[in-house]
Amino acid sequence: MQIVFFSTLLWGALVLCKGAEQTGDFKVRLVNGTDSCSGRVEVFHDNKWGTVCDDGWDMNDARVVCREVDCGSAKSAPGDAHFGPGMWKVWMSDIQCSGHESSLKDCSEPSFGIAECPHSQDAGVVCSGVFKVRLVNGTDSCSGRVEVFHDNEWGTVCSVDWDMNDTTVVCRQLGCGSAKEAKEDAYFGQGTGEIWNIQCSGSEGSIEECSQNRTVGNGCYHSEDAGVVCSGGTEGEGECEGKNQLECLDNLLDNSSSLTPKKLLNVTLRAVDLLSQWKEEVREKQIGVALKIPEKLALVLVKPTQTQSSSNLSTEKIEVQTFAIGPEANLTETRQLKSRDNLLKIDLLAIAKNNNGSGAVVFIAYTNMEKVLKAEFFHAEKDTIKTMMSNVISASLPNTKNTTLPEPVNFTLRHLTVVPEGQLTCVYWNQSRWIVDGCELTETNSSHTVCTCNHLSTFALIMQTGRAPEDDIILKWISMIALSVGLLFLALAILTFILCHWNPKVSNTARLNLSICLFLAHLLFLLVQSFLSHIQKHKLVCAVISGVLHFLFLSSFVWMFLEALQLFLLVRNLREVRVIRQEGIHWGFLLLIGYGIPCLVVGVSAGVVPNGYGSKECWLETDKGFRWSFLGPVCFVLAVNVILFITIIGYLRFALAGRNKEISQLKDTRMMVVKILFQFIILGCPWIFGFFVNNSKVLEYLFLLTTSQQGTFIFLVHCVFRKEVQEQYRQWWKNICGSKDASESSHSFTTFTPSQTATK
Repeated sequence: MQIVFFSTLLWGALVLCKGAEQTGDFKVRLVNGTDSCSGRVEVFHDNKWGTVCDDGWDMNDARVVCREVDCGSAKSAPGDAHFGPGMWKVWMSDIQCSGHESSLKDCSEPSFGIAECPHSQDAGVVCSGVFKVRLVNGTDSCSGRVEVFHDNEWGTVCSVDWDMNDTTVVCRQLGCGSAKEAKEDAYFGQGTGEIWNIQCSGSEGSIEECSQNRTVGNGCYHSEDAGVVCSGGTEGEGECEGKNQLECLDNLLDNSSSLTPKKLLNVTLRAVDLLSQWKEEVREKQIGVALKIPEKLALVLVKPTQTQSSSNLSTEKIEVQTFAIGPEANLTETRQLKSRDNLLKIDLLAIAKNNNGSGAVVFIAYTNMEKVLKAEFFHAEKDTIKTMMSNVISASLPNTKNTTLPEPVNFTLRHLTVVPEGQLTCVYWNQSRWIVDGCELTETNSSHTVCTCNHLSTFALIMQTGRAPEDDIILKWISMIALSVGLLFLALAILTFILCHWNPKVSNTARLNLSICLFLAHLLFLLVQSFLSHIQKHKLVCAVISGVLHFLFLSSFVWMFLEALQLFLLVRNLREVRVIRQEGIHWGFLLLIGYGIPCLVVGVSAGVVPNGYGSKECWLETDKGFRWSFLGPVCFVLAVNVILFITIIGYLRFALAGRNKEISQLKDTRMMVVKILFQFIILGCPWIFGFFVNNSKVLEYLFLLTTSQQGTFIFLVHCVFRKEVQEQYRQWWKNICGSKDASESSHSFTTFTPSQTATK
């Protein structure tokens, strides 16, 4: 048995450790290649770099790696340590990617650290690299010398073997319509930088998918630079359609000298609109491009100055604020920048001192970007509900060589909604997710939060709140069935109390009203739970319902107290055996107390805390201690009833001392005490479970079953188990069956034995 226990414990610990390990940071890099987009594949896991085994390694896996490291498309997937053997651990093996995943860790069933694979089988990839295209020196943005951007450098394309197939791909990638001409021999002038040999079939979506080779040593010169003429003409920015729209717009801004200020703004707004209204999954590369486009617009807005200058651009989708200072600026401090009611405080003077006296800052606020850069992209340790609490904003230092911040900057972010109870976190966008490195929350109030960061990037404010528990279908059905059964028996009990002929010495006032209150409360509760989604839309209706429920449940407890009080008054007079007369409180006073006290409590509660009624469940709000407007009176009634029953038992012991316990009056009184004591336990004690129901599923089921069957208990104990009621049930049944016996009926209604004289 011990072996089984410890084996289970060890297995559980291993599962927990593995789960914790999987949640760690995961990165991919390429090592020992000819450039940054080729090499041995290495992954960062469990705070260590390791390699990938080439078992099952193919082009689909290579495509995912190239996408993850932002290196374009995959060209080959070499194995057998083509780029040299790695070191440390072989982290992954038998990877099975479809080619569409955004990361290796998303491929089917990746195994971490358990592969028996030597480093001689380390996997590698060769990617095309990121190739951006622009047209230079043309008559418009859709004609000119072809230039490509690769390895952080702009270069040209050799016109040897340059044809219409290649031109078609360039025009398609730029969104400039169809290809009209393929120009050779530096038709649009000679360029600079590296010269590339690119050969396309014409069906590719971009030159990343074509065959590319550097022409170093192959005898191609800038006098042979290739050019194109596309059909897009001066309306090129209107031709950016299809899957490469963002890249097209980005390329247009790279050649911004051919665009008017109006077209520059239109291009930027187009990019922001594309991303903010994207209806499918947005890839990391697309997000990166879209965030850079507004910054490129800001570069155009920032003009060189010797003193100081500022500019502002505001539309429905974006607001850009710029501020620049020069060597002759006469400032003692930098003013705050404001965009969409968000503020940026930065020491631009200190930054300018490290840049020959000049500096500029751009502050951008987006209107709907939080719908794309969603809060779900923030990975927290706990499973919480994440909500965007601010606009997405970004800040940068254009035309600044030394971007080191002398001191942290402060962002004051305006809240989009009322701050709920939860954890606020300042985050910034890092390629594919929100992270918190270098940012912290320093101040917050109901409308704004101040984030202090030691770098500039794209920022936002995220709120984390506890995740609502999932609906328990089993509990829901048990609740529906149990409450329906309880309501049925409560209805039968009420009809019995009203229609049956009772001993004149028996008062059923408290018992009848207790049943009525429970019936109405349970019925209303059942209806509310069945139509909760519709009722929640009407806050006033929800508040009224919660107030009525509060009143009915409190009335039930008060009537239970009154029943115990009347029993106490009866037992107190059992000093001697005598013919009993009806004891207790007049029914008028009972009604006044039974409904007056709950009404007073509800009225005071609503007056002191007007917003206390109408929670999401159409019940009492739990904050600010308002729950005690119900729990307080309930605890008081339960405590008083306990005292009453202890006193009643004491009186019974005194009354029975030295007397014949078979005397009818004492015997029936004792039986009545037992019944009402059990009634107190069944009706009162289950509510104690309600104090702890949130911490135990077992108590939740127990609470539901006991409270829903209170009507069943009342019907069985006070109706079915009473002899005179049984007789009347039999008579009703005979009447229904058509065999009425008048004499028997008369006898059952007029003859009462001493056992039928129990009073309350």
